[in-house]
Amino acid sequence: MPLRPKVQLVFGSGLDRETGVMATQPASFEDLRNVVLFRGKAQTRKGLESMLTFASTTHIIAIQALRSESAGMIVTYDDASGDVNIWRIDADATSSTLIGLWFNHGAGSDPPIVQTAEMSDKVFFAHASTSQFNRAQTFMYDPSGIPVLAGLTADFDGFGDAPIRFAGVVSHLEYLFGWGFGTASLSRPEMVRVSQPGEPNVFDLNHYLIIGDRRDPVVTCVPFSATLGVFKNSLTHEIIGKNRANFGSRRIDPLFGCIGPRLAINVGGSVFFWSEIGPRISSGSIESRDAAQPLDVFGFEPETLVQEGSSATAFSGFIRDIRALFFAFNRRLYVLFLRGGLANAKWCYWELGVDVFSAGPLFPSSTIALTAPTGHPECTGAVKGTGNVTVSWDNIGLTGDEIVEVWYRSIGVVTPNPNLNIDVDPADGVADLWTKVEDPQHTVTFTVSIAGQEIDVTATSDGAVNESGLEFVIEGVLPGSNVELRVTRALLAGTGHLHWGWEWRDNVDAVISTVDTDLDTPPVLGQTDTLQGTAPALTDDIRVFLYAVTDDVAEVTDALYMAAFGVFPDVAGEWQATAVEANGQATQSLIIALADNSDWEFALRYRRGPLFTAGYESSDPLDWPEVSRCQTITEDPILTPPTIIVSTMPISQDLAATGSRWFHGDALTDGLVVLHVIKTVVGADIEIWRQLDAESVPTLFSGPFGGVEAPAVNFPSDITLSGERETDVQYFAKHVIPGSTSASALSAAYVQWVGPHPVPGISPIEFIAFTRGISGEIIVSSTFNWNRKAANNQLVTVEWEIQSNTNGAGYVVAATLAADVGLNGGTKQFTGLTPTDSILYRSRMKHDFAGNTIYSDFSVVSGPVVVP
Repeated sequence: MPLRPKVQLVFGSGLDRETGVMATQPASFEDLRNVVLFRGKAQTRKGLESMLTFASTTHIIAIQALRSESAGMIVTYDDASGDVNIWRIDADATSSTLIGLWFNHGAGSDPPIVQTAEMSDKVFFAHASTSQFNRAQTFMYDPSGIPVLAGLTADFDGFGDAPIRFAGVVSHLEYLFGWGFGTASLSRPEMVRVSQPGEPNVFDLNHYLIIGDRRDPVVTCVPFSATLGVFKNSLTHEIIGKNRANFGSRRIDPLFGCIGPRLAINVGGSVFFWSEIGPRISSGSIESRDAAQPLDVFGFEPETLVQEGSSATAFSGFIRDIRALFFAFNRRLYVLFLRGGLANAKWCYWELGVDVFSAGPLFPSSTIALTAPTGHPECTGAVKGTGNVTVSWDNIGLTGDEIVEVWYRSIGVVTPNPNLNIDVDPADGVADLWTKVEDPQHTVTFTVSIAGQEIDVTATSDGAVNESGLEFVIEGVLPGSNVELRVTRALLAGTGHLHWGWEWRDNVDAVISTVDTDLDTPPVLGQTDTLQGTAPALTDDIRVFLYAVTDDVAEVTDALYMAAFGVFPDVAGEWQATAVEANGQATQSLIIALADNSDWEFALRYRRGPLFTAGYESSDPLDWPEVSRCQTITEDPILTPPTIIVSTMPISQDLAATGSRWFHGDALTDGLVVLHVIKTVVGADIEIWRQLDAESVPTLFSGPFGGVEAPAVNFPSDITLSGERETDVQYFAKHVIPGSTSASALSAAYVQWVGPHPVPGISPIEFIAFTRGISGEIIVSSTFNWNRKAANNQLVTVEWEIQSNTNGAGYVVAATLAADVGLNGGTKQFTGLTPTDSILYRSRMKHDFAGNTIYSDFSVVSGPVVVP
């Protein structure tokens, strides 16, 4: 390799070029520090200006633009407390919001080294400590997420999710790359992990690349134009490929690498980086070269020159306005001016009067500055499914760019596995989520059957009361809580009896009192009884028990517990949250996977960036207006749903209906659906739920309303179906217990067609084919009326098509009748037929739907009819 000519930065004489030719004459300034070199001239650089101050902050250690929000993210360190905080600022650096604490670095320490990356409207933060065991967890700021600031986790060792602690992160193609982390227990400083495409916060344990020797850590990664540069201390690799299926790596520079995690930057598709011998440039694929004229960075330094900071905390940056690239070693900056291109680049020193640990651009946009939302969501209901809850709300005062935060918490645990007939571990013979209680004076057999939990006990002692059975504990029950427990049970055999209930216990599990029932009289099969109680002072938890009891030697009790349903409404869990974008519609819903054995409370609010609607700023949803909250109603498996048995459709006199099908024309302005609901639970009220074709889940339509005791029939009506419709409407019913959180599940859906008759897709009409004894004649007739809708409707009945099959030769169209005929029934006379032929008939309705022809199913075949 030829000798590298170097430029010596001579203080007091200006910037000398290798040729001796001066791009900027040294006579212009006594000392060329803090100048801007431009168009053959030198001018004094602008001074630093204070824009914002941050509370409890000693150093700003990272600045990252968030372009999608026209904002910036700031990481600060406080020397007094050691706190490392994350802030959000607007792109004009005029206001700031504290997002939260990232980690504590220790008071009085050197500021931590931080790397950041923006991707998919999110910002990622990595702590660039050399040891992964001393690193903070990699964090993500997601302005539309809940929480907005969260740590990344992944299962990299097969033992479950654990914190990710990358030394650095960078965005490249559709992926987030993170390096320097193996697993929670294994250091892999040479490893580069790759996220899922388009999901920068999701990592798979098998998606990674090994870059060189394990003892030589990856220092930093910076993209070239099409590949990703991976820099170690004294060599450089690049990751090639377009996706995870073809990612690979290769070494491109065996001599030079980057000596600091933030001393590399992409400018114009090339990466400028600071090596062991000073600044270099690489465009990938081949070895690096000197960045412009090489500097004699190890030469003599005058005493007056500000001291150079550590390469570990040094950083690089680019000032767009003056096309200046810089490497900042605390107060000393090496600045390369690129306005004339790399061939005409010029070096200069800058010297700052304050310590600096980071720099970064912000990108103000022409968009209007963020303002707090003014509307609010009103929670309209929460419906339990199997393993999930659907929460619905109305969007009030929506402008279109709000995020809806949906907060939720458990507000009441119900008895686990209330039906007592589920056992995924048959070896123990105990219903899921319950625990065995075995008296030492019993021989006990536990069996779970379709009927429920069987407990067979035989006493081995004389004259003592011995109890064996099931139990579970509900933690966190507050004094004053109203508890209800209902149990369905039977005594199948033996002379013993059953004992069930619960104990109020304090914080050391000492029993305060007991609510129980111990019946010597054997219960009848399926008998259900209820216990209620209010938690006394000092209550901390409840122990529920279901026992089989003996009180004499050799006594046998064969107990069957079929169901045990308890509600503990004052057991409140911690608030959790998720977020969705407001959909721009008046109503909106969200399905959240939640456990079945609890009731859930929901609270909703709007957020725009870090700003909230007035009155919703608190982190405690109980401080928000009441309209934001709603809760589920426990579906009680012991309460059977009501039944909807029939629906009638009174309609205007000029139209006709048959059975439960309804058609209406322009003359009908309001439809009326009357539901016949059978109530089967004494003391219960009825709620009616409805689901229209445009809705994904049913919502409460009417009720609760009472009535005479079961069995009884209630007649809720729906008079809201105005206008023209062609749709199915589903109705459901449920029992609710007044003054209780208990309710049955929804009944099976009653599906009501609302639209023209015949209904598309069903048998259109009934008809008969017969003869009058006249030679060659068959009559096909129907007294069933149908309606042709007016021309301004989408669905129009066009005609009645009759097909015939003569002597088994196959069906052909025999006749079509205009739909208007059907207003008074339809009749078609076929004449000139061949005597003795045997003919089958079938028919269907032809419709026009928005210009497209559709047919109903064929009717039931009529015949065969023999032609006279």
